[in-house]
Amino acid sequence: MKKITENKRIGVKPKKLSLKGKQILVGGLVVMVAVAGYYRFSVGTLDMAKTEENAVPVMATADTEDYFAKAKKDRDTARSEAKERLQDIAEDESATADAKAEAGKKLKDSAEAIKKEGEIENLINAKGYKESIVFIDEKEIRVIVKADELDKKKVSQIADIITSKTDFKPSEIIISNHK
Repeated sequence: MKKITENKRIGVKPKKLSLKGKQILVGGLVVMVAVAGYYRFSVGTLDMAKTEENAVPVMATADTEDYFAKAKKDRDTARSEAKERLQDIAEDESATADAKAEAGKKLKDSAEAIKKEGEIENLINAKGYKESIVFIDEKEIRVIVKADELDKKKVSQIADIITSKTDFKPSEIIISNHK
């Protein structure tokens, strides 16, 4: 009886993902991150608070320990993974110029979103909120603030901050409170 010292697959070489496969993988990861983020922060009841121009959805969420720290960590982890995949495409020698340009654009857009999220969080916190977290994606912006409740005036103040720093319309802004 032969003694097996290595676990090898004979005649099988690992496949390298094609550029199209990498694009599909990154696209799938981006969609999964967006869906997971949306699902995570959409649990709760939805009320409509009117601002001067349009309605802004306000969502009440469940109470958890270290909510904001965990949410920021999850956001940063998801971004790091997506950034790594995009950098792989941008640095891939076999990638087309279009794929490299698209990956570069997505990296730039992500960096701009991170900067705007930080600015908005700081401005919201300057209004007296102990904690806030902002999520910017292509279609909407979600804001969660630490507050027992949000009245129309508070929602309007937060929406004004967001519209002054971004191109989002009030109807594309979701503002939630977390106790």
